[in-house]
Amino acid sequence: MPAALIELARRQAGAFTRDQALRHGLSDSALHRLVRRGLLRCLDTGVYAASTEPDSMPLGLWAALLAAGPPAAVAELAACAVHGLRDGSVAKPVIGVPAGRHPGVTPGARVRRLTFWDRMDVVERDGIPVLGMRDAILTAARVSSVSRLLALVQAASFEHGLDVAELLVRRRRGLPGSGRLGRALAIYLRGQDSAFEATTYRVLDQAGEAPDHTNVILVAPDGRRTGPWDEVWADGRVADLDGREAHRSAVARERDAAKTRRARALGLDAARWTSDDVAETGRFLAEVRRRRARVAGWSAERKAVVAQLIIEHLPGRGCVCGHEASRTMTHPERRGGKKGS
Repeated sequence: MPAALIELARRQAGAFTRDQALRHGLSDSALHRLVRRGLLRCLDTGVYAASTEPDSMPLGLWAALLAAGPPAAVAELAACAVHGLRDGSVAKPVIGVPAGRHPGVTPGARVRRLTFWDRMDVVERDGIPVLGMRDAILTAARVSSVSRLLALVQAASFEHGLDVAELLVRRRRGLPGSGRLGRALAIYLRGQDSAFEATTYRVLDQAGEAPDHTNVILVAPDGRRTGPWDEVWADGRVADLDGREAHRSAVARERDAAKTRRARALGLDAARWTSDDVAETGRFLAEVRRRRARVAGWSAERKAVVAQLIIEHLPGRGCVCGHEASRTMTHPERRGGKKGS
């Protein structure tokens, strides 16, 4: 094989096309002869690689990209996988192309024409043309559940610096799956990771009892920590939310008890609510208000101790406060501000 073709194939994870081979001086007859002798193998329509080239994710993606023909980029869940997001998948990858193109059949992948191709960012990750992280998630919304999209947004935001506000704006442009993505973003921005948490927050918010933070750890000046707690109020109340079947084992119950003891050692008022508790709305809200009244009656010394606790937000978890900055309990972040930072 010509040296220039070998170098080109190296940049493409070992793959090359028939047209590239012809341009680099390898005739059709020579190409077919190499295939018959077992020195080359056909990866896809008109796409080849050396028989000694091991199968790998980059090679499979390059074979699909070359079969689709330029311009093209890895899209949807395969693009999320290339970016290193935990919930990506490269099984039968999707290759995105401009809407005006009519690509040929690519047996190893699915080719999808993207209406908003001109507004999407194409970047290179390890040499592979791939939609940018924001557009990878936008296109993945078409085939993903709300829970999968939530996992992608969490990983992209806290591990890779994705601007969630920009993603929220972009998803309104009529892309397939934008409704599911909107629901995932709403859950993320509120810091609620389940329907039970979302329901509980709504019940509390409608009654004027909404917490100041969700999914945070509290840290004392001496370094003692407690959490994460699902609900935290600035006056010193904390609560965990669990389904009816959760935490039934002896190990889990002891872990819960130890967590509660640590919270109380820091001066906090700790509670644990199940879905059955919240279902009895009147009784549940009455208990919330009793706790608020009890905390209001604390001594000035205990309130001062609680006021010095530092709020630490969790990577990959949203919060109703908007994640402006970690502050003490005396100065909780304002709800309704900038979200998801």
